[in-house]
Amino acid sequence: MMGDHQIIGITSLNVDLKNSDYGLAYFYLPERTDFSFQAFHTARFLIQERNRFYYLYRYRNYGAFFSASYPIDKFYRIEGGFSWLNVRRDNLDIYEEPPQTLSLLIPSASFVHDNSLWEYTAPSRGTRYNFTIFGVPPLKKNAFSFGTVTGDYRTYFNSGKTILLQ
Repeated sequence: MMGDHQIIGITSLNVDLKNSDYGLAYFYLPERTDFSFQAFHTARFLIQERNRFYYLYRYRNYGAFFSASYPIDKFYRIEGGFSWLNVRRDNLDIYEEPPQTLSLLIPSASFVHDNSLWEYTAPSRGTRYNFTIFGVPPLKKNAFSFGTVTGDYRTYFNSGKTILLQ
């Protein structure tokens, strides 16, 4: 219906927006390079011990993600993006305690191969792999930083049996 545009929304509402999970994504697909923008919010609750007392904390993660995907050929592509992530911790038992917050800008880059062939619900043959590097570079002395490299490799084998549903 929307052609080269996709919009995806998800939600799990719980009392109010501060305590709920929700997200919205927009994909722009008419050119060779695909672009996407996503925004999200999640809330998790955890009981933690401090000074022999137990307190209920709410951890809120919210932010936005921008990415671009460029196909090198039919089976290979490179992807890059920037995430803006905020983490906030609130003590729900002691309202006078100030919240703790952390904001990060996280660049990422990936190399992807995918020649898998799909059947009805899953790939039946082919190979997929993805190598990604992302992290927060140290912009200041003693600043929070990290780096991560991930890899994912999958090969799908056809059992030789194809079931046709009529």
